[in-house]
Amino acid sequence: MSGVEITPERVSTRIKDLRAKVEAKEEELDSLKDELTWWESGRRFFGFSEDEPDEARSGANEAQEELSISANGSTPTLREGVIRIMRQKPRKTWLSQEVLDGLRANGWISDAKTADHHARSKISEMFRKGELRRVKRGHYRLPPSLQE
Repeated sequence: MSGVEITPERVSTRIKDLRAKVEAKEEELDSLKDELTWWESGRRFFGFSEDEPDEARSGANEAQEELSISANGSTPTLREGVIRIMRQKPRKTWLSQEVLDGLRANGWISDAKTADHHARSKISEMFRKGELRRVKRGHYRLPPSLQE
């Protein structure tokens, strides 16, 4: 960009453009992850063998297994709590704050700011592991495999 004057307006415009591109790529990635989950579910439905190593399997499958193992009526882990809240309306796009409010209403997190931060971090981690789908920043959905 030599010879181009850098002004606050140019910087703001460039940042806005880059944010739009990032959001579009995140939506494309989410769409691809949803399609992958659909194909993996189809493979299991038809009884085809798994042709990938265990460590490459979807995080959503791990979350499903964790829920079935530890659903014992006691206070759920934070991961379980997030999924339980979101399963109340499984096809809804949830704001992070709505999930936090649900966790708090059930007594699964405290009113402390650190609890909010921890819960938001867990939601982000679940997205990175493929256990949640991010529609856009701060908006999450359950993947099809966890909408049951």
